[in-house]
Amino acid sequence: ALGTTMVVDLRPGSANSWPERLTVVGSDLYFAAESATAGRELHRLDANGTVSLVKDLTPGSTGTTFDTLAAFGSLLVFSANSGAGLEPHVSDGSAAGTFQLADLNAGAANSLPRDFTTVGGVCVFAAETQALGRELYQTNGTTAGTTLLADLRPGGGSSSPEQLAAIGARVVFTATDDQVGRELFVTDGTGAGTGLLADIYTGL
Repeated sequence: ALGTTMVVDLRPGSANSWPERLTVVGSDLYFAAESATAGRELHRLDANGTVSLVKDLTPGSTGTTFDTLAAFGSLLVFSANSGAGLEPHVSDGSAAGTFQLADLNAGAANSLPRDFTTVGGVCVFAAETQALGRELYQTNGTTAGTTLLADLRPGGGSSSPEQLAAIGARVVFTATDDQVGRELFVTDGTGAGTGLLADIYTGL
């Protein structure tokens, strides 16, 4: 159609680059796509219409597995496996500023970070470890600032936070604890401000 053109052919010829997980951060568009030389990696389309490889997180043509991409202020936060399982990563659009934030589930095991949601200057998300199960974490975009926010179901049991939704200065989500079962919880991005919002169906 008139006005519709190809931006870039990342894999020249008939091979597919399979661009997916398109995510807008400011005036840039980030996405995962495949090229012949780097495999599946993170790319960026800038305001000038230029597409570039952000970083070859898994050097060589093997490629990186991507799960979730989300905007966090001027940063991109995302879940990817760059050698240590699916773990939280961050990018400011430069190669030097694109890296794994933490190996939450140590070794090759996945922490499966998902539902990245911004509140109060931090990004909260759900992730899992062998020690704590699936719980609520936070990051400020730095390795030191990527930490557990709340262990809502202490021990190895998972509270399994899901459906995170930002509402004003808080994030509301569903989770399970041993006192109320699966109910509505809330966080303002601090440990003290994270807890049960409403026990809608009393009892377990």
